Amino acid sequence: MKKVFKFLLKYLVITAGTAIGAAGINIFLIPYKIAPGGVTGLSTIVYYLIGKVIPLGILILIINIPLFIAGFFILGKKAVVRIAFATILFSVFIDISGQFLMEIASNHISVGGQIDLLLFSLFGGAIMGLGLGIVYRNNTNTGGVDLLADILLKKGVHLTMGQTMFIFDAIIVVTAGIVFNNILLSMYAIIAILTFSKVVDLLLDGIAFAKGLYIISDRSQDIAEKILSEMDRGVTGIKSVGKYTETEREMLFCVARAKQVTLIKSIIKGIDPEAFIVLTDVREVLGEGFQGFDSKKS
Repeated sequence: MKKVFKFLLKYLVITAGTAIGAAGINIFLIPYKIAPGGVTGLSTIVYYLIGKVIPLGILILIINIPLFIAGFFILGKKAVVRIAFATILFSVFIDISGQFLMEIASNHISVGGQIDLLLFSLFGGAIMGLGLGIVYRNNTNTGGVDLLADILLKKGVHLTMGQTMFIFDAIIVVTAGIVFNNILLSMYAIIAILTFSKVVDLLLDGIAFAKGLYIISDRSQDIAEKILSEMDRGVTGIKSVGKYTETEREMLFCVARAKQVTLIKSIIKGIDPEAFIVLTDVREVLGEGFQGFDSKKS
């Protein structure tokens, strides 16, 4: 039962992610011809070229069909079925919520009939990134460029996901500017794509909520004991050699929550004002005192 519950919860979360992503597209991007890159951006261009006679979600599915077929034979049934599930949901949510959400946008988001396309690009990219980032965190995607990159890699074309997306998105952005005869729309599309990518990165890699401190001091033992006793934070000693003087000493490494850093620095300063400290952002910490392994989404 536990496995069944986890399975159902995973697909429920994927469903929610596709719905959120579709909402961001329908409210902020599609009505204003902002093509958000990938297959969705290509579908947006085709959607307007053919006079909106075919719903956008259906176009997304049609363009993905050749990728699904290729993926089925190259990547295997299991991988493609999960991707197809997310893609179909994404397309369905775009079509069933499109008219309703577009009316909400036109009636409640504009001010005096004025549309701020810069804000729409930012919020559209952010909400789309939030929704699809949730999908990505559950080890699947909505087809398109992600699936294409996996297929190319499997066939020996060594392009990273980032390189594939950059090439494809660049083509879409330029094409949108030509088709819509408006370079400004291409610029807004770039803003939406960059915002989308940043939000997805934050969801996948996490926000820098912790700090890593590298501490080099002649009084490392005293500093370590003080941090351990007063801050209840673990400290690791690492043997190191200063290559300028060839002096061997112990370097301390400590991970702490961001709000604890000021106090740790004051402890170090009180013991050794000459200590050398390197402070870095830490995006994710698994283990005692932080997030447990079981809470990490697979």
